[in-house]
Amino acid sequence: MHVVLFLITFCSIGAISPAYAAPFLPSVDFSEILTTPREKLLLYTHKEFSTLLNDTLLEGALLLQGIIDDARAFYPGMQSPELEAFANFISATKRTNEYDELEELLDQFEEMLDFDSDEVSEPLAELLNQHGFHNFEGYLMERISGALSRIEEHVQLYINSLSKWERQKDSKMVQWLASFRNEHDIDEKMELFLDFVEFFDY
Repeated sequence: MHVVLFLITFCSIGAISPAYAAPFLPSVDFSEILTTPREKLLLYTHKEFSTLLNDTLLEGALLLQGIIDDARAFYPGMQSPELEAFANFISATKRTNEYDELEELLDQFEEMLDFDSDEVSEPLAELLNQHGFHNFEGYLMERISGALSRIEEHVQLYINSLSKWERQKDSKMVQWLASFRNEHDIDEKMELFLDFVEFFDY
């Protein structure tokens, strides 16, 4: 699964709450409201992926700005649809103030990460390579892998805190964790993780 597509899907099903989408939206602290172990697990999951969402957009914007700056410095007058798309994306990240717009930003970023260096001008292709543009998705994959591992640990802690009766009641999550632990392919783990949010009523 495409890394950014995973974030888009995670965002679209409501797994990233608007309350945790700072700095794009005002942050709200629900730590005093969500107090049960299950609610705290949900809160932790929200925060992990809201942080990842923000970092993806903010660091992505910085990456693209660096490419634009070098294009202006070394190739004055260079124009291309790609650079225009980069500039539009950066501008959008600065004015976003609606939760629904976050998904649109991710859509734009996914399209840009699919740019083919062979289909752009040689100077721009060189800049993309110099700035590690095509390595950014690999970087995101590492970040997601780390987030999934940390959430897996928190799910295990949650299950360990349950009584025998509570485990029986939450048997689907217990089974999910076993499958998740035994899956080592990151793409498959991302697919499995999307099932995790179904354990919570949004």
